[in-house]
Amino acid sequence: MRAHHPIRLLLIAALAIMLGGGCLCWLTGNCDEKLTPPSNPTPANGAVDQPTSVTLSWEGGNSPAGRTIRQDVYLGTSNPPLLYKPSVAGRSLTIDSLSLARTYYWRVILIDEDGRNVIGPIWSFTTVYPPAYMAVIYPNWATSWSRGESRTIQWRSGYAGSQVRLDLYKAGFNLCSITEATHNDGYYDWELTSCADKSDPDYRIKVTSLLDENLYDFSDFFTVELPCPIEVTVPRERELWVTGEARTIQWQPLGLGTNIKVGLHLYRGSDYQYIIAANTPDDGSFDWVVNDYGGGSGPDYRVRISDLNEFNCSQFSDFFSVQACTVRVTSPAVNDIWPLQSQHSITWDPIHLPEAVVLELYHNGDFVCVLDPAAPNTGAYLWTVTRCDSPYGERFQIKVHGGPDGSCGFSGRFNLH
Repeated sequence: MRAHHPIRLLLIAALAIMLGGGCLCWLTGNCDEKLTPPSNPTPANGAVDQPTSVTLSWEGGNSPAGRTIRQDVYLGTSNPPLLYKPSVAGRSLTIDSLSLARTYYWRVILIDEDGRNVIGPIWSFTTVYPPAYMAVIYPNWATSWSRGESRTIQWRSGYAGSQVRLDLYKAGFNLCSITEATHNDGYYDWELTSCADKSDPDYRIKVTSLLDENLYDFSDFFTVELPCPIEVTVPRERELWVTGEARTIQWQPLGLGTNIKVGLHLYRGSDYQYIIAANTPDDGSFDWVVNDYGGGSGPDYRVRISDLNEFNCSQFSDFFSVQACTVRVTSPAVNDIWPLQSQHSITWDPIHLPEAVVLELYHNGDFVCVLDPAAPNTGAYLWTVTRCDSPYGERFQIKVHGGPDGSCGFSGRFNLH
């Protein structure tokens, strides 16, 4: 065998250390005994929906005979990850209390007792998303939104990154972008634009995380209404309307040929009360004998007027008060005929009335005259029948009440001849 010169051997060894991490196995004859790089990670590289307590494991790290190997684990949400735990015993490490909906990067670096190392590849996994981690709260199923009206879109998204995108959908189709990017703070003020060009109940808003396009949620279906030009002018805010009295509902007419449906709605919650008129001409007014339809007295009544030619075009009046007349007036009764100048007894239930009551004559809901401003509350009053210069002979009523804010009651509609 040819002998090697000692200086040449030293030069080759130095070169081997620089190029091969200090491997001198060719001098010992153990060149098959190398540090085996880490491989086959668990969780698998790119795994998703991992629990927040996870055991990392890997294969590899076999050492040359008689050598001690140190295994350092690097872990974090940044790439490349920082050192998490040095000198891990075995080929696994259990990690607790990871954050939800986060991507973690990790690797294992092997170092032997002579300082040689093998740097493993960087792997990643993503922890599970919490239930309903992305949820659009508003608009909801009860929302009715007019085009041109500003509202605040609301969502809940604690794990979707710093920004989200908002889009408007109709019947499953993307109509337009509300905003390409906004802070993920759960609120966005928006004026409903012209891309919602139909009055329909099948609109939705989609909120999407810009961190991960797979993280999104749709709002409930909500209703869009086109601008409605109806304006209700009467009843006005805080007006007091008494049941049995004649009042005129008023609005700005929409134009010839337009039919208006007038409805009375009682809002104690969202309860619909009654239809006043199913179909009346668009002449700007409707004469109505006030009726609470069993709703009782309260300050929270409104009249809604709807355009029958335009779906979902309707407006409400201001809130006004209704005083329900609950006193029972037993005579005159419905369809009684009382001749003029004859004497008849007006009778009523005196309970809940003061010592003196007011007796008034009404025709078709309109006030005619006072019969007695202070009649004793005995429950009966002998009246010499008069029309108080009224030219009408039918549909009269007697009103009995205890003053402007007291209890009241109307008789049935009777005739005077």
